[in-house]
Amino acid sequence: MFIIVIICFAGCKSETNVDAADENNYITIINELGESEYTIVRSDYVDTYAKAALQFKKSAEALMNSGFKITTDWKDNPVEDKEIIIGKTLREGTFYDIDREDLGEEGFIIMVVDERLVIVGGNEVGTMNGVNYFFEHNTSEDGSLIIPKNYYYKYVQEYSVKMITINGNDIKEYKIVYGQRESSVVKKAAEELQKYINIATGKLIPIVTDNTAASDKEILVGKTNREDIDRDGLGSEGYVITFAGDKIIISGDGDRGTLYGVYDFLEVYIGWRFLTTDTEIVLESEHIILKNINDRKVPIFEFRDPYWTAYFEPTIAVKRKMNAHGIAELGGNFNFTGRFCHTMESLLGYPQDKQPCMSDPEIIQKTIDAVQLILDDYPDAKIISISQNDNVNYCKCEICKAVNAEEGTTGGTVFRYANAVADHFKDTYPELAFHTFAYQYSRKPPLITIPRDNVIIQLCSIECCFNHTLDDPNCEVNRTFKQDIDDWSKICNRIYIWDYTTNFAHYIATFPNFDVLRSNVRLFVDSNVKGIFEQGNYQGPSGEFGELRAYLLAKLLWDPYMSDEEYYHHMDEFLQGYYGKGWEYIRKFIDFNTEASAKKNHFYIYSHPYDIISAADIFNNIEMIDGWFAKAEEMADNDKILAHIQQSKLQYTYAKLNILFDSKYFGSDEDKEWIINENEAFKQELIRFNIRKSEGMGVPVNADTKKPTFDWWQ
Repeated sequence: MFIIVIICFAGCKSETNVDAADENNYITIINELGESEYTIVRSDYVDTYAKAALQFKKSAEALMNSGFKITTDWKDNPVEDKEIIIGKTLREGTFYDIDREDLGEEGFIIMVVDERLVIVGGNEVGTMNGVNYFFEHNTSEDGSLIIPKNYYYKYVQEYSVKMITINGNDIKEYKIVYGQRESSVVKKAAEELQKYINIATGKLIPIVTDNTAASDKEILVGKTNREDIDRDGLGSEGYVITFAGDKIIISGDGDRGTLYGVYDFLEVYIGWRFLTTDTEIVLESEHIILKNINDRKVPIFEFRDPYWTAYFEPTIAVKRKMNAHGIAELGGNFNFTGRFCHTMESLLGYPQDKQPCMSDPEIIQKTIDAVQLILDDYPDAKIISISQNDNVNYCKCEICKAVNAEEGTTGGTVFRYANAVADHFKDTYPELAFHTFAYQYSRKPPLITIPRDNVIIQLCSIECCFNHTLDDPNCEVNRTFKQDIDDWSKICNRIYIWDYTTNFAHYIATFPNFDVLRSNVRLFVDSNVKGIFEQGNYQGPSGEFGELRAYLLAKLLWDPYMSDEEYYHHMDEFLQGYYGKGWEYIRKFIDFNTEASAKKNHFYIYSHPYDIISAADIFNNIEMIDGWFAKAEEMADNDKILAHIQQSKLQYTYAKLNILFDSKYFGSDEDKEWIINENEAFKQELIRFNIRKSEGMGVPVNADTKKPTFDWWQ
C-alpha cells in the first residue's frame, strides 16, 4: 500500500478581533492603519530560508502602506525586541528553543516568544508552509495582524513509516557516518539517506564524519575507518549493503556506486519509490525490521540509458541507477566524448545525407587526426564514436564493393575502418574504445573481420516488429535480427544495443509494447550485450505512457532477469503512485490496448496508429474508455495526479476525435459545433503539456480545428 505524505494539524488558533481591555495579551504585527514596528530576521549564513522570509515580506506589504524591514542575524546587526524570525537563526537557543524532531519536510511551528514572532519549519518547504499558513489564518478583515502573546501552532506530518529498528535498536539511536576524506558525492549520499529517512519517519539522524568517536550504532556510507569490507569487483557502480555487528555499511568502490547503494537501500528496505522528478512516494509500514542484510550488486550492463525525456534530469536518473545523464555532483556518468552517434559529420565534415568512403586510407587518416584532436583536450576519454551517418548512401566504389562482397555484408568497410582506427590508438590509449554501428546497411555481421577488443558494435533494431518479441520464432520480421544478434555475440565481446520503444511518427499515439520490453532486454543480456540505449520520445513530455515506460526500462536495465510477476508488480506500483486512487482504470486501458494490438500481425516505429490498434476497436469501446478516464480523473487526490491522468489521456483523445470527425463535422449543426469545440480543447491540452506529434513535427499551436486531428500537421 502506498501513502503519500499526509499532513495533520495540532495546535491553537488565534483570534485577531480583540477588545481594548485585552490588548496586553496580544501583540500587533500590523495595525489597522497598515503600519508595523517589526523587522523580519533571517539567517545571514544559510540561504535556505531566504525565500520564506521574502514571502513573508511580500505578504505583509500587501496589507501595508509602506515597505517591511528585513535583516539578517549577522552579529553586527542590532537585536531588536520586535522581530519576526523566519527559519533557523542565531536567535534560537538564546531567546527560544525549537523541537524539530517530528516536523519532517513540510511541518512547521509558529509561536510568539515575548515580543518575537517565530516561524520555523523542518526545512525550507516547511518554513514556507508556515509563512503561508500564518497569513491565511491570522489576517483580520481590516488587514491587521494581531495575535495572542501565548500563540503556539504546530503543523506535523503523519509519517508513512512508524518505526525502523536495526538489530532491535530504534533507528533514532543511530548516526550516519561518512569518511572525512571522501568526496562531496559521498557526503551527498549521506545527506540523501538522512533526508529520505527523515521524510519517511520524522526522525532526523545526525551526520558525522569518521574523525569523530566511533559507536556501535552507525550507518556507514562510503569508505570509512570503521570497516574493512571486500570491494573487489565492484567497479565504479557496484555496491555492498551489509551488517558489521549493529552497524550497517552502504558502500561502493566508487562514488557513483555508493550513491546507488544508498538509493537502493532506501528503495528495497525503507520502501521508497522514485518514480519521476515530481513523484516520489514511500510505502506505508508500521515497523521495518532491518537485520541480516548482505547484498552485493554489480550492474550487468555497463551502459544503461532509457532515453525518454522523463529520465533526462540527473536527479531521477541516478535514483534509478541509470548512468547516461549524470553530473559531477551526483557521481558523473558513463559517457561518450564528443558526439555519441552519426559522427562522420562532426569528425570529417560529411553532411548527414552522405557517407565517406571508409576504405579510403585518407579517410582513415583524417579520422585518426580528428580523434587525436579530441584526445588532446580529453586525454581520459573512454569512448569515442566513429559511426556512420544516418542514411543508407554508403560508398559503392570498386574497392568498397569488393570488401563488402568478401565480408558478406554492405557494412564490411565500416568494421574494417573501425578496426583500423582502433589499432592506431590501442597502445597509446589502452582504456579508450571506439564505437560504431551495426545499423541498417551495416547490421549484418562480417564473415571475416572480427572487431578488436577496443571496438564497440552497437546493433540497432530499427527495422523490427514491436508487436512481437525480438526472439519470437514465429515473427518473420524479427527472425533476421535474432540471427544477427546471435552472430554478433559470437565475434564481438562488447556489443551495445540501440533499441526503439515508441512510435516516432506519432509520439502521441498509443504504442502498446509493454509485453515485449522485458523479453527483449532478457534477449540482450543473454546475447552478451554490455550496454543498452532504449530510444523513446527524447524531444519533450509524453502524451502517452512515456513516464511509465522509462521507469520499467530503468528497472529492466538494472535487473534484466526479473520475472513477469515482478515486472507487472513494478508497473502496478508506478501506476498507483503516479495516477493515484484511480490507477486501476489506467491499467484497464493499458490491458485493452495490449489485447487490441495483439489482433494485428506486426507494428513498427513508424506505423500509422490504426495499424497498431484499429479504428473499429476504439470506436466500439468509446463509452467504456471514456468511463475509465472519467473515473480516474474523479478519484484524483490533487492537481498533480489529475494532470498526470489528463496528459496520458491525450493518446486516446488523439485517436477518438479523429475517428469521430467525419460523422460529427458533416452531421448536424450541433454535432459540428461539438467536434470543433472538442478539437479546440484537445489542441489547448497539447499546448498546455507541450506535446509534440513526432520527431519532425512539434506542438500544433496553429492547428486548424476544423480538420481531423491526424491532419493537423499536414
